[in-house]
Amino acid sequence: MKNQPSDESNSATEASRDASPDVEAEETTTPNGGPSPAGKNPVSVLNEIIPGIKYEVVSETGQSHCKTFVMSVNLEGRTFEGSGRNKKMAKIRAAQAALEAVYSITFPPSPGKSVSSCMYNINCLNATVD
Repeated sequence: MKNQPSDESNSATEASRDASPDVEAEETTTPNGGPSPAGKNPVSVLNEIIPGIKYEVVSETGQSHCKTFVMSVNLEGRTFEGSGRNKKMAKIRAAQAALEAVYSITFPPSPGKSVSSCMYNINCLNATVD
């Protein structure tokens, strides 16, 4: 005879699924009536407004261990740029700049180190190999 999961374990699984941190926060609207970024990153929000929007790498500077990337996005005839220690963060910041300027959608400050934190690392500044 096979062991069947009890009804109690099934309800516990369902309860843990309901309490999962992956559940999105309820959306509200911004002052201009657009969607709020409740629990979403700027790239996701911008892609919901304009599906398939394209981002471009503007520049990649610095040594391999301490790069700074600049990404841009064009929206309503304007170009918005964002920079970061990786392409993902630069893309998020470009989307955030576009959403704030065009749709007045604001986001809380992103956690993590600022781009400038690498600039003060002595190994990143004009390091040369003899």
